Amino acid sequence: MSEKKTKVVELRPLGKFKRILLFLGDYFITFIFSFILFNLAVFPLAKVICKTNQKSQEIANLEKASNDLLIGSGILFEDPEGTFEFKEHVNYTFKVFLSYYAFDDENVDTNHPQYGHKEENEVLRHYYVTYMHDTTDGAASYLADFANVNEDGMFTIGETINDIKLKSDYKELLGTELLEQTDESKYSVNMTNFRDHIFAKLFYLHVYEDINTNDFVKDDISFKGCLNRIGEINNYLKWVATWPAIISAVLSWGIVYLMYPMINRERRTMTMSVMKLNKLKMVSMVDINRKDVALQSFYNLLLSMSSVLFLPVLYFGFAYCFNLPLLFILTAISIVLTLTSLFFILFNEHNRSGSDVLTFSVVIPTEEIDNIYKEKLNDERSVSSQGTSE
Repeated sequence: MSEKKTKVVELRPLGKFKRILLFLGDYFITFIFSFILFNLAVFPLAKVICKTNQKSQEIANLEKASNDLLIGSGILFEDPEGTFEFKEHVNYTFKVFLSYYAFDDENVDTNHPQYGHKEENEVLRHYYVTYMHDTTDGAASYLADFANVNEDGMFTIGETINDIKLKSDYKELLGTELLEQTDESKYSVNMTNFRDHIFAKLFYLHVYEDINTNDFVKDDISFKGCLNRIGEINNYLKWVATWPAIISAVLSWGIVYLMYPMINRERRTMTMSVMKLNKLKMVSMVDINRKDVALQSFYNLLLSMSSVLFLPVLYFGFAYCFNLPLLFILTAISIVLTLTSLFFILFNEHNRSGSDVLTFSVVIPTEEIDNIYKEKLNDERSVSSQGTSE
């Protein structure tokens, strides 16, 4: 009576490095698909559906209306050589304001006829005296605020607002520099101090802050109303960029982690097919089923979201992507889960990731599985040959 022998065939799981490589392969395939989808299909379609061109034009009209409101009220001067942006107008207004104190004559430069000692050029005093909301005595407030910002001692300040004078030492230097139209990046220390320590503080911390707080309304046009509407449209446009990024990431995930494994006989992903790998159930050592694929795909959806923040980078630039709603949160959560999955791979006995542990599975090189079939075939041949000899 022959004794039946039991043969043990050891299956070696995929190594740690290759297991990480497997994840990165599918991850970057998903990112490439989503990047292409976002830039060539989903976002361009969303722009058409959401009429972003009309929204952008509405923003431009509102910005012009708010600027024109301040310009028409003598609070801001329009830059004749600028791009009609608020910042350009403020920069030009600074030069006009400086010319009021740097020169004694009303007309000093034919190339810039607005320069000179004209009363309307002292825009800050004009706002304090005519429009300031927080006091009934704008002149006293302006005198006090001007004294506070005169830290460098560039001005002599008397008892009234008409007694504010630029010291002669600075007057000639700044007047000459102003007429030379020096580039901002090459401003002298005195010019920079005048702009940043005096004009900017008075304009932004007092005049502009008062307008933002109390509003400025003229001819039924509200400055604050324009800014609020611009903010609403910008928030809307941010979501127009956010949802296509999420949709692109989900569609790509569906292709790589759900559709392809579902139709693949061994339930492989694309990278598993290239690397010749199989994912088997830990106990039965058979290929995972569709239910396992669906469960793993959900986990991989969370991991693949770490790239969603960078899908709009071609349209908006790297820095602005962090301003888009929801994307940074999704990326941060995904990165945490990815690091957790990496922890599993590094310290798990069989180099299993989080999704492997979740579905009680392990990744095995296909050649290891082939060894089982080879041993089984050899055993069958051995039994057959023994039967023939008997």
